[in-house]
Amino acid sequence: MTLTRNSPVTIKLLNSDEEILNLWPTDSGYRIVIKNSQGAVYIVAVHLDENKIPRFDGELEIFVTYKDSNRNPSEISTEIKSPQGKIKVTAF
Repeated sequence: MTLTRNSPVTIKLLNSDEEILNLWPTDSGYRIVIKNSQGAVYIVAVHLDENKIPRFDGELEIFVTYKDSNRNPSEISTEIKSPQGKIKVTAF
């Protein structure tokens, strides 16, 4: 059985104080760049499943925000899961 989409894809993920800065297609779906009212920016992914149906997992891929202070260096951090629990990895 072949499925045919009859309407445009509608993605409802913005809060009223947010705006889309960019959206681009990828091999596996779309990436969306969103700016919130405080000026922070984040990227979310919409993946296409095996039937080309868009899926949103709700996970942020990248979150860009302000440094802790003007004197502190820029930093990149993430958490990874290990058998012993979560580990925070940070680079300056």
